[in-house]
Amino acid sequence: MGTVQIHTGPFAKSSEAQDYSVLERILIRGSHPVSMFFYLVSWTWGIFFLWNHQWPLALAVVVIGRLFGHFSVRHADVAGMAKTTLGKIAILHANAFNFSTQTIGAVILLTGIWMHSTETILSAISIIALGHMVGWAKVNESLDLHGPAARS
Repeated sequence: MGTVQIHTGPFAKSSEAQDYSVLERILIRGSHPVSMFFYLVSWTWGIFFLWNHQWPLALAVVVIGRLFGHFSVRHADVAGMAKTTLGKIAILHANAFNFSTQTIGAVILLTGIWMHSTETILSAISIIALGHMVGWAKVNESLDLHGPAARS
């Protein structure tokens, strides 16, 4: 198997850059598998409690899970993690359009879960996916649908 090349562009900082914003550092640390485990478990339980209209429990579980996830990787090498594929993808989430679109989608998603509205949930997931589409080609050039490799 070959090596994985990370293509950087206007949305992703080069791996040599050491000056990450607070948001980028949080997102990069959040891409660590240990942190992702805590986020996944806490959000799964949080959605369960929100579905059952127990928003205080949902909020508590998500906040506690996020804190465990954050503190479990607080000493992780941010610059080293930024060089990984997950780190590059995490940095793309700091893009203004990506971040705003996914935040709006998340609010709509939580509203849909609370209301048990399938259409609202599916619309929110679509909005969140739209936010994810920004900058994927900057992670790896093979994902660029408009580049020279896509035309051949």
